[in-house]
Amino acid sequence: MKVLIIFAHPSKKSFNYQILLKVKEFLENKGIDFRIRDLYEEKFDPVLFFDKHDEKVREEQKFIEGSDLLIFIYPTWWGSMPAILKGYIDKVFSYGFAYGIDEDGQTLPLLKGKKCIVISTFGGKEEVYKQNSLESAIKKINQHVIFEFCGFEVLEQFFIYDVKEGADLKGKIEELIFLLQKVLLVSSQKTST
Repeated sequence: MKVLIIFAHPSKKSFNYQILLKVKEFLENKGIDFRIRDLYEEKFDPVLFFDKHDEKVREEQKFIEGSDLLIFIYPTWWGSMPAILKGYIDKVFSYGFAYGIDEDGQTLPLLKGKKCIVISTFGGKEEVYKQNSLESAIKKINQHVIFEFCGFEVLEQFFIYDVKEGADLKGKIEELIFLLQKVLLVSSQKTST
């Protein structure tokens, strides 16, 4: 299995970066081949222009083509992913690469067979997101509007709430690693049968 991690947080002091390091450590310990695309470190330009050919976009598409599983790690800001990640999806998950249209006008997902895991952090409390159906809305948009639309099987969406500077979130990282182990085990069993 080849894993591509798409990381979208500007600070190496962030909890998101701690998550990235733990996921990296987990994959290394399991002997899983992976690559990290740190969108801020790469200075990925999220602005989409239709009349501009972008070699960087084609490079990112090649990384996706060579991967079985994508893991997205990012904070949720203002109810959505950071602009740099939204721009990455707008540009990289493009028509002709991630989806197409058949002769009947039906959408064709072109990334079938690929899987993804979404890991996102929130500054607010879990109850607020659940009471207002915000968690459900975010998960539905991720799953149906973005990833399944392009053919991905969404293995898991793991949300970590109440992330604040100085908060002890070690238990959440342990829970995440346990979940990753379980999801990857189930996924590999499905693939081998």
